[in-house]
Amino acid sequence: MPHVVHAAGPFFAEAFRVAVLRRTAKEAAACGALALASIAAAFAASLFCEALFPATAVFRENGPIELVQMVVVGLAGLMFLVAALRLDYELFYGALALALGCLLAVIRETPGCTSHFYDGGVCLSETGNEVTRILAVAVVVGLAALRREPLARRLRDLNFFWAVPGGTAFAILVCAEIMEKSRFASLEETLELAGYLYLVVFAAALNLRPQWFDVRRKPPLAGAGIWSRG
Repeated sequence: MPHVVHAAGPFFAEAFRVAVLRRTAKEAAACGALALASIAAAFAASLFCEALFPATAVFRENGPIELVQMVVVGLAGLMFLVAALRLDYELFYGALALALGCLLAVIRETPGCTSHFYDGGVCLSETGNEVTRILAVAVVVGLAALRREPLARRLRDLNFFWAVPGGTAFAILVCAEIMEKSRFASLEETLELAGYLYLVVFAAALNLRPQWFDVRRKPPLAGAGIWSRG
């Protein structure tokens, strides 16, 4: 175990260094602007739902806003999967991992059949929930095994294209979890929707402009780096 920890230190240090050095101010600004736009769109969607449904029903468990979340994150997952099937190299593995994350989020947002809040419609039993999760992971792992897409031998040859947009979406979802712990249900659900909307736009950009995320179109990094494989 100490040997694993000793080897992991340089690995993660190099990954962090490369991820930071590959980023540009323009990319960070675009991701920040998209985050604000996603939050604004999520608040607009919440207000729209409140206009259609009783205020007490919109943000309850398995309420209208969660159904919207399920559709949005499902769309993001589908778009990431399409990107994975179309792209290669680092983009294939990154998009595939993001597709899996979105699919697991869909399962999480799908009402449980045994939930006290379930009042009809699509649902998953406890067994169905577990089986679906296992199948999702198996499909993704199987696709990666079938493609066996080659990857860089050195971390410095990767772009870490998900670093800023993926990290921003994760930060929004973490804020949603904090709101849940603080019992601010409306803010929690709205921020979750914002995070999922952010992922949809990220997935669309990955499909429409994959060159923005391709390390082979980035300038080489200076220096030898501190970690390499083989």
